[in-house]
Amino acid sequence: MGECPFLENAIPDHLLVTRSRQMRVPESYRPASKSYSARFNEGLTNLVVVYAGVVFGEDKTRFAETKFTEIGRLFSHKYGPAHLETGTSRHPDGRRQRLYAAYFRDHADYLTFRSESGFDAFFADDQRLTDGVGYVLETLKVPLTRVETIFGDETPEGAAHLASAMSGLIREHAYWGSARDRLAVSQTDYLEPEESPSGRSDFASGEETNGRIVLDLPKNACLVRFGQDLSDADANERELFDTMIAPHLATAMSYLSEKGERLGCLMNREVAMDADRLVAETAPLKTYSMSVWKSLSHLERWAESHHTHLSIFVAAMKYFGRLRGQHKLRIYHELFVFDQGGARFEYINCEPSNGLLNSI
Repeated sequence: MGECPFLENAIPDHLLVTRSRQMRVPESYRPASKSYSARFNEGLTNLVVVYAGVVFGEDKTRFAETKFTEIGRLFSHKYGPAHLETGTSRHPDGRRQRLYAAYFRDHADYLTFRSESGFDAFFADDQRLTDGVGYVLETLKVPLTRVETIFGDETPEGAAHLASAMSGLIREHAYWGSARDRLAVSQTDYLEPEESPSGRSDFASGEETNGRIVLDLPKNACLVRFGQDLSDADANERELFDTMIAPHLATAMSYLSEKGERLGCLMNREVAMDADRLVAETAPLKTYSMSVWKSLSHLERWAESHHTHLSIFVAAMKYFGRLRGQHKLRIYHELFVFDQGGARFEYINCEPSNGLLNSI
């Protein structure tokens, strides 16, 4: 593909300021491929994202699905999320997790939702401690200056469903470090990791009370969601993906889940949005991984230099080359870099390997 003719700044005009931190590439840089970012209304200042779900063994499947449905009804409240997704993940020990990803565009509405819908009351109820299943409640409040998104086409996923539009073709992509350059806050902030309230900078601080563990991440920790969608791909392309990319992706995800802490990855979770296919043991068409990192620098080092990510990158380039730009695979990511008090992770009756508990 040739050089893109006209390129927008990934950072919207109303968030542009005079840079004190240099970008990774010169002003003359032009990418050789196309990418887009979500554009949010100027009046929107924060996103609230809630991951809420149930963790269970096979013997508790029916009960867990009942509770999962109950949480879903709470999300249908008039002050509920502007966008809601469901998914399933599977733990190495065989347990499953049913998960909602709920996106709120207004923090005030979110606070009203929590109190008026019964959502807070559901998770605070002591009955949760004796239900025989685990519960996950991961809440993120992120200023838009600390959010960046990138898409291979103009199809929205995740937070982009709250956007007013997609950008035109953007310049800040297809080079190492481009995610940082798409963050408005990075124009003046190096986003160095800060110490947690406990005085430690290597993992979250928190407290445990009667089967409930609440963890708060320090400022400048981050969460990235990488997604892929093969819904529009034909059987030949799906087979090519399963052969060329999927094995490398699986190796990387396993490494981050089992050994990621040595790299600065505090948790990694794989989610199939096409839950019925996952349950039936067939390959899901829409999946994403979400991982939490000590800092953006830790994430960048893994992406730029670790063999597990580089093998995905090389395989993807071969895949796109084989299909000569005619692929139907859609890929995207969204990145949140937290401000102080911007990320709270609560676990009820969960095993130590679940979510952020794996890092403490």
